[in-house]
Amino acid sequence: MLKKIKYLAIIPARANSVRVKNKNLINYNKKRLFEYTYEAAKKVKDIDKIIFSTNDPKIISFCKKKKIDYLIRPEKISKPDSKTEEAIIHVLKYFKKKLKIEVKNVILLQITSPLRQSKDILNCINIFEKKKVSSVFSAYSKKLFVWSVNGNKCSSLNYDYRNRKMSQKMSDLIIENGAIYITKTNSFLKNKNRLVEPITYSLMDEERSLDIDTKKDIQKLRLQSEI
Repeated sequence: MLKKIKYLAIIPARANSVRVKNKNLINYNKKRLFEYTYEAAKKVKDIDKIIFSTNDPKIISFCKKKKIDYLIRPEKISKPDSKTEEAIIHVLKYFKKKLKIEVKNVILLQITSPLRQSKDILNCINIFEKKKVSSVFSAYSKKLFVWSVNGNKCSSLNYDYRNRKMSQKMSDLIIENGAIYITKTNSFLKNKNRLVEPITYSLMDEERSLDIDTKKDIQKLRLQSEI
């Protein structure tokens, strides 16, 4: 008989990032970037298990030293164009077949959101359970005037530029920040996607929604510590 757990937090940590070299190992306030995600997850009592999915020798060494669960991510799903969903499937299969553990819900925590806090994860869990949805994602809200560009043509997407409203009267846009995703395991495996309808969102502060994807983002992160 399979043992059952309610929440498994997966932290994907692929080595050799393309845009920013060794992005997951960046030092910030005397810690490496990946440590912030683990520490935030560790403080959430609702999470039954936390595991790194990684092919990075330095993260593997850290996990061994700290006795943190990790699963070595095969090279075939560790390429620049590999999807995070492939790593999640690999972990879920390992839990079910090797560990004989059935996971009810998956929490995806990306290392590139180091300012995310444990209270943000807990808020996502609470909304996920209250709304009874298949998926929830973290986001921040903002009033923006959004345009699309096609060649030389610009089109306003979320407002009529000929009848411009005051920003106070505009609806907030909900902007996915990539920090937290929770999905029912059965729904995830069926669709092979981190988001499955019905979907809702959990709001975070914009200041904590920074997603490290470029060198400019690293500069923003370091500026945060100086404020």
